[in-house]
Amino acid sequence: MAQVARISGPLLAANLKRTQSNLAFETDLLYIGALNGRVGVRTSSPNAELNVNGQIESPNVYATRLTGGNVRFSTTGAEAVVGDINLNAVEKIKIDNLKTENLQVNGRQISSLGGFDIVFNPNQTGTTQFKKNTKVTGDASATGNVTVPGNVLVGGNFDIGDQATDTIDFDFVRFQQDLVPRRTEDLLNLGSATKKWNDINTGMADIGDILIDTNVITTKTFNNNFYIRPSGTGAIVVEDLRFSANVLSSTGSNDIELKPGGNNISVSSTKSFRVPVGTEAQRPSTYRDVRYNSTTNFFELFSTAYTPLRGIWSEDRQTYVLANNNNTFSFVTNNATNTTLTSDGLVTNKLISQNNITIDNANITSASTNADINLTANGTGTVNIGDLKINGSTITNTGSGDMTMTTLGSGNGGVVQFGGAGGFVIPSGSVADRPIGSLGASRYNTRLKYLETWDGTQWANVSGAGDSVTTEYMEELVNIYTLALG
Repeated sequence: MAQVARISGPLLAANLKRTQSNLAFETDLLYIGALNGRVGVRTSSPNAELNVNGQIESPNVYATRLTGGNVRFSTTGAEAVVGDINLNAVEKIKIDNLKTENLQVNGRQISSLGGFDIVFNPNQTGTTQFKKNTKVTGDASATGNVTVPGNVLVGGNFDIGDQATDTIDFDFVRFQQDLVPRRTEDLLNLGSATKKWNDINTGMADIGDILIDTNVITTKTFNNNFYIRPSGTGAIVVEDLRFSANVLSSTGSNDIELKPGGNNISVSSTKSFRVPVGTEAQRPSTYRDVRYNSTTNFFELFSTAYTPLRGIWSEDRQTYVLANNNNTFSFVTNNATNTTLTSDGLVTNKLISQNNITIDNANITSASTNADINLTANGTGTVNIGDLKINGSTITNTGSGDMTMTTLGSGNGGVVQFGGAGGFVIPSGSVADRPIGSLGASRYNTRLKYLETWDGTQWANVSGAGDSVTTEYMEELVNIYTLALG
């Protein structure tokens, strides 16, 4: 440190100019650097022209340029020598009117100068937050997303979007009430001719007298008609079906198919049902095709080949069935009539059933070798052959004549034979039950206890002349001979 001298007479020039050394009061109370041109207060080593190591109090400070620490004050304002200017206070920093180059803070109002925008631009991921109620008297514009966790109250007009590409996203919004306009004097539009809604997803749409609910479109008025009308010469097209006036056509190459869910397809009219018409050369040969052949004047049906529908016809028209004017059916095979069905019955050359039973002239024959022919009645019914009624294993003569079993054999070889190992049960009854005698008739007499036969004049015991031995008589004889013979 430079040497400090005390004030003495010889050291001061007439103008108090020090030429030899610096001047110090109480060491560092006031330091005057005569050699380096610096003044220090409470410091003996000032690092600037004026260095005060403490506080400076003055009602007014006037300077062309004032620099203290990192702040420089000049006629143009205050600026930092290096870096930022930090204003720190124990309590408050009070400024009645603060102006920047483009911004002014006056009382409770922040305004821009020169018509510039006021931009709140937090650093990086920081946000601009308004902790209390915010009132915007002018327009509010947002170029990014706007997130409102609370309620939004719009007192005037609420315009969303100003470009055709603007979108509104309600992915996470649940509406708690209906969207009902507050006016009843007229109707309000949803969208416009140039700005239309693309998709509307709703549970139900109520439009005038039309109600659209899930997959059902109906009228709300009972018994009211539902109309779909195209404009001008346009048509109604449903997938590949085209409705134009009273014409239904296909827009593609596929057939038009009518498929009822379980009921029939009915045409209720007193008029006619017309089918396609064309010549024989114009046949489409399509499966289940029904058309009118203008060449043969026949209605015809195609399966594997065309069959005329005037009766039942084969493709070559040689085999057919005709309903005749005399109320009979004619069955023609290979151009020859073999069967006729009339009100009296069926007349045919031969009848063969699917079970191989052939009826030919007066013969009923089984085509299978050793196969039975069964005539079976249903329930309690019987099989009747002439005066004979067959019910199960019982044969009954329904006529007044005798039941006769006759062989056609000649000589002694023609017999009526009963097979099996069981018995042969003949008629039985008392003497009073005897019928009018018929030669050879045999029966068991339940009164006389023997088998008897009508010999032409009387009922005779089949055992021959004399009395027959009854069971009681035989038992009596056994007892007598037992006593006699011991």
